[in-house]
Amino acid sequence: RFLKPYRVHYKQDGRQLSWDYVVKHDSLSVLIFNKTRNCMVLVKQFRPAVLMHLIHTGGQGDGTIAKELQSEQAGSAAQSAGTVMAFDKSPIPISSACCYELCAGIVDKKKTLVEMAQDEILEECGYSVPLDGIHFITSYQTGVGTSGSKQWLYYAEVTDAMRTGTGGGLVEEGEHIEVIDLPLGELRQFMFDESKPKSPAILFAFMWFQDKQQSQLSL
Repeated sequence: RFLKPYRVHYKQDGRQLSWDYVVKHDSLSVLIFNKTRNCMVLVKQFRPAVLMHLIHTGGQGDGTIAKELQSEQAGSAAQSAGTVMAFDKSPIPISSACCYELCAGIVDKKKTLVEMAQDEILEECGYSVPLDGIHFITSYQTGVGTSGSKQWLYYAEVTDAMRTGTGGGLVEEGEHIEVIDLPLGELRQFMFDESKPKSPAILFAFMWFQDKQQSQLSL
């Protein structure tokens, strides 16, 4: 539904090469700062791909394929044709694959990017933000080795009075999102805490905030 795999053949410096890649939707993300409580508003959700990476590497994340996975024939894991895997019980704690991320969504609607950002803020985090309160920061390529898709990054400031819903994402789309408030004073510690899985977009967005925005706030 969201990913289509392809292989491209090309020549580079006279050599015939090939590369496997996927076509996927572009996306957008929003850095949200709550002025009432001086905190960043993040989302936290389970990412199956992160769990599978941990399982394939034995929970080490060092690129080594786990011996248990290679020889597993029964029990908690079942593998079919080398492409499909299902679990009754994960050998790795599910919490290890619950990632901290910016509010984000794919670009798949006939709306402007700012309108889609507005929708995501409400759906995932529960804040109603006017369109003129959502500001463009920059754009960049994501997954440069796998998809090369583009992501647009925005910034929005909110207050508790703008909280009109609980957030959590759309249940009908299989979303189960936890809204996280990260105090401003904990940003740097959070950025370098490897025990908290996070997307690289968060790191860049926090650095942008500290460089461009934090000095303008009355804290």
